[in-house]
Amino acid sequence: MGRRSMVLAVVSAVLAAATVAGTGPAAAQPTAAAPSAGSESGVTAAAARGPRLGCGFDLSVASPSGELAALGYGDPWTSTWTSVYSRGRLGVTALGDTTSWRTPSFNYRRSLSVRGGTLWLDDARFRHDQSSADARTTSRAVASGWGSVTRMVDVSTTSGSSIRKNGYLYALRPSLGVLARYRVTEPVFESVKVARAGSRSGYGRVRTLALAFTLERPGRPVSDVLIATTSAGRLYLIEVPRTATFAPRPVLLRSSGWTVDDLAVSDCTGGPASHQTVMSVSSATHRARLHHLGRVDLTAKGAASTSLVSQGVLPGPWPFVRASSEVYWGFYQSRWVRSGSVLP
Repeated sequence: MGRRSMVLAVVSAVLAAATVAGTGPAAAQPTAAAPSAGSESGVTAAAARGPRLGCGFDLSVASPSGELAALGYGDPWTSTWTSVYSRGRLGVTALGDTTSWRTPSFNYRRSLSVRGGTLWLDDARFRHDQSSADARTTSRAVASGWGSVTRMVDVSTTSGSSIRKNGYLYALRPSLGVLARYRVTEPVFESVKVARAGSRSGYGRVRTLALAFTLERPGRPVSDVLIATTSAGRLYLIEVPRTATFAPRPVLLRSSGWTVDDLAVSDCTGGPASHQTVMSVSSATHRARLHHLGRVDLTAKGAASTSLVSQGVLPGPWPFVRASSEVYWGFYQSRWVRSGSVLP
């Protein structure tokens, strides 16, 4: 999915901070087995090796020096570009998926992040050459009490001219063993509200979390499919139906070899069919590895046959503290349902 060009009228509003509600009903969820000797220099090795795919990818990252930036790799991966869109954002402990769009004059980006135990909304506007002329950045507190959140998946940006948030935000609190879902609304631009929309316990060993793709049938979205790893190196897809009842369904893809510290997923349409590129990061080695996520089977019996192919290690050390996906104008990476499996 490419970048979408459209004119946006930005209207600022004063925000009243919202407080996160308590936890909801609990149910047992994924647990981890003992790790096996399947890792390679601390980065993911539990994927079949295969040919390189001619496809770049885009991410959003938080740096130790307090910058939020878009990060892009072309093909070959050595052609890297970085676009800083917000400075002075120190202490990011969780970073949601970033929405980006552009007009003939400006780039725009917005994201939710956790800093200092508070959920913040960051908006940025800057010229394509990143000059300081007409640059605009805002940061507004959304909710307190988010200090235990380590990973977020933001599937709340709608498509259309407003770019207001209207959807779901998933938050992982491993110290509490909880995966929670929040309903996100934005009645006035930059006035975001979050409300608890269900939670499940049993997630204390989950280490990383990202959006793999949205699952669709013709004409309507069906569920959000998250990708997660555990402290013991297991790799899961977690299907979350878009229903009023929060009922995540974990599917084990790999039982070992995924002892990593961060995940991000980028849509790739460089080949004959759309698919996803999964990036995993090891803080022990400061390296990032790419994987091709091909055909997916969400049935328990067929999960092990899901195509997952190693694409190699990115050049140079990985210097960022958090990474997340970039979403272009509300268009998420999507796949189609057929007979319980998912098309590539």
